[in-house]
Amino acid sequence: MSTFSFRFRVDVAPGCTISSDAVVLPLFETPTGQCVELVGEQGISKSTRLVLRAHGWPSTSEAEEAGSHMADAFVLALVRHRVGAEFWPRRASGVFHPAGLQMLEERTGSRVLNDRLGLMVYETDPAPRFASTNVVAVRGASAEEFVETFRRLASSCPRLTDRERVSIDLFIASFFEPAADTRLLMLVMAVEALLEFAPRSAEAVALVDGFITAVQSSCLPEPEQASLKGALEWLRQDSIRGAGRKLAAKLLGDKMYDGRPAPKFSYTVMTSAASWSTEATLGERVSRLAQRRVNWNCSYPICFRLGLPVDGAMHGRQDVA
Repeated sequence: MSTFSFRFRVDVAPGCTISSDAVVLPLFETPTGQCVELVGEQGISKSTRLVLRAHGWPSTSEAEEAGSHMADAFVLALVRHRVGAEFWPRRASGVFHPAGLQMLEERTGSRVLNDRLGLMVYETDPAPRFASTNVVAVRGASAEEFVETFRRLASSCPRLTDRERVSIDLFIASFFEPAADTRLLMLVMAVEALLEFAPRSAEAVALVDGFITAVQSSCLPEPEQASLKGALEWLRQDSIRGAGRKLAAKLLGDKMYDGRPAPKFSYTVMTSAASWSTEATLGERVSRLAQRRVNWNCSYPICFRLGLPVDGAMHGRQDVA
């Protein structure tokens, strides 16, 4: 009779470790006798990849349910002990197609499965080996174009504002983020640093002032009144997304990004980034969005502000580094 196993792979953050020289560390025995263990490539303290695994469930559904429960316990234990780890595919990574897996099986004489981040369930026998491949995209800037750009800037002597310096710091820092979703959030922050918030129409401001007056004359406790008043005062001016749309319209005009005008596209990106922390299932959607659309970022508003041309070919570029 076939049995099924689960494995939950994580990548450990640099500078973090679980202090054990064991390659296999027993963690827990389930009420039905399955041993849950932590496995490292080398000793666990030296491994950058760790796998939580257990064998012996009679069905895939039972293995998946147990794996999901144990994965949550594992993640919470990592948080409790401040061990950074990545456990779902936020970065671009490679997998083997069926033909590649078949070639590896013929070469090794063993069953081979893709080594994926996160939870997977598989038939226990025959015992598989796990294969992975890494993808690193490199983008090189043309030396001739770089020299031309520098000479143009050196001749015009542009002066950056404090906002632009903060925006550039965030933009540059985003290149050090390997995950697409966090890179997207940093790029959105870089754009937000450039925003200027205009007041809303007189009618809208009057309506907001009426709300504030109603709050102040209510029977609510003073701390709650102060909290609501502070929130309402922000409504006198543009929202972050509205200001971002206006910035894109002002500096990028009718340029198209992912088939949409810059103002509409910027609003979509900023909306997705703002929602990222409020919906548990949205992280993967933002990650996919980021992998496709990180080409729209604060470099374009800054370039137009400084009078620099933006290569049209870059508008359709897709970075998946």
